[in-house]
Amino acid sequence: MYRALRPLASLLWSPRPCRLPPRRVLLLLRAQRLGDAVVSLAFSKSVRRAYPEAEIWAAGPAPLGDVLARDSSLTGFVPLPFPEWRHPLQLPSAWRALCRDFDLAFVLGIHFLSTVVGRACAGHAVGYDYNHRGFLLDRALLPHPSCNRSGWEYGPESDPPHITRFWGLLLAAMTGDAPEVSWSGLALTEADHQAAERFLSRELAGDGPLLVLHPFASSVMRTWPLDLAASFLDRALADTDWRIAITGGAGDRSRAAALAGRRTQVAVAAGELSLSASWALLARAAVVVSVDTAVIHMAAALARPVVSLFGPGDPLVWGPHGQQRGVLQANEWCQRCKGARCVQAGLPCMTALTPDLVLERTRRMMPA
Repeated sequence: MYRALRPLASLLWSPRPCRLPPRRVLLLLRAQRLGDAVVSLAFSKSVRRAYPEAEIWAAGPAPLGDVLARDSSLTGFVPLPFPEWRHPLQLPSAWRALCRDFDLAFVLGIHFLSTVVGRACAGHAVGYDYNHRGFLLDRALLPHPSCNRSGWEYGPESDPPHITRFWGLLLAAMTGDAPEVSWSGLALTEADHQAAERFLSRELAGDGPLLVLHPFASSVMRTWPLDLAASFLDRALADTDWRIAITGGAGDRSRAAALAGRRTQVAVAAGELSLSASWALLARAAVVVSVDTAVIHMAAALARPVVSLFGPGDPLVWGPHGQQRGVLQANEWCQRCKGARCVQAGLPCMTALTPDLVLERTRRMMPA
């Protein structure tokens, strides 16, 4: 469809020159996921380095504001209709929310309506021409062949770029240089750190290394089965002095409490700490063991060692940046699976990640 629309669009729109230096920069964040927002901190830091005097605004679904409030590179955040602001009927409200005189828009998403908003709200829009959807952009880059592919369409030998590098190429198209990946723009507050310290002094006093365990995900296909997580706790507590905090959202609190049980040196942070205070807790961890959620990116942004428990999904693109050594993914067929349901019985992608396997990798990642 988009290929057919391109000739018509060329009659109505033509690429516009970029008038530098830009006064304002709009970042359109991908989808609705917190993990996307965490990863985008590195991109906004690169934009700040490139345009130190600019006003830099991020836009995306309202829940992403909890993450982006800790991004010191941003001037502000504009919440868009949630959860599916890309629905055509919601485009007018998205446009009204972004009714500013932006000079330059970086469209991080690969969806057509993201390019529409970027084009409408800025004098120059840069993004990807994924499946011919970028014809409205002023500068549309060809995506890497692995972009949003599924199944067996590519392999590790094709060198798929990590998402931070993928987004960074948009800035390189403007500046000529691929940006360095850095999360130094993350700015946790003193209140965040104090909340984490109070939790530790109250629940996990002692000097043993802190291990943060995050077994929960919104999808059962990415959640580590709780019986395996419980067995991991028992094995870890049997012969280590680790202190273990179980993190998660408010909806995970009951499951986290059941998992912790009456075990000593295990505390439930799920539902106790805000997202930013949980981030400060991760900063104190010797190792973070987490399924494929925003937590792996939050820990990577703090340079904390991460053991990533991957079921379906591509850790080459969406794993914690620079920490492939800690990725555990048991089955080849899971690496690029994008299915809503597993075609195998019993969720073998997650059950194959045994407590002994995870404990052995955690020991290897634990600082000496």
